[in-house]
Amino acid sequence: MVDACPFPENETEAYRLLYDNFMRHYSSNKAPFGMFFHTKWFLTEHNLAGLKKFLLYLNSIPDVWLVTGQQVIEWVRDPQQQQDLQAFDPWDCRKLNRPKVRCAKSNACRYVLDNGQERYMQTCSDCPPKYPWVNNPLGQDI
Repeated sequence: MVDACPFPENETEAYRLLYDNFMRHYSSNKAPFGMFFHTKWFLTEHNLAGLKKFLLYLNSIPDVWLVTGQQVIEWVRDPQQQQDLQAFDPWDCRKLNRPKVRCAKSNACRYVLDNGQERYMQTCSDCPPKYPWVNNPLGQDI
């Protein structure tokens, strides 16, 4: 989990955190390198800028592929040589099974709980009056 580390203070630190961890991995075993983040990591603009710079860097390396977890599983089931990956069907971006759009425009709902914590949720419907939770799964104003 990237955000288990101390948060970077600027874009360069965010980039170096990602780059250094990747290079340690890339220069040793070249096994899949997972990148996992909590939403909070993206709330700081310089973290997002550092991530974008890092992804551009990764995209410049000929033997690095940005894939989903499912695509890694497909490769484990049917390992391919580097030179054959361009034609590896499960990694063909034109054939990805993307989820269908469930609603034309979703609502971003923001709630402040009694303890002051903030909660967010996306919905295709109107935002419920209260944050849905145990004993109030519909978010009713009770």
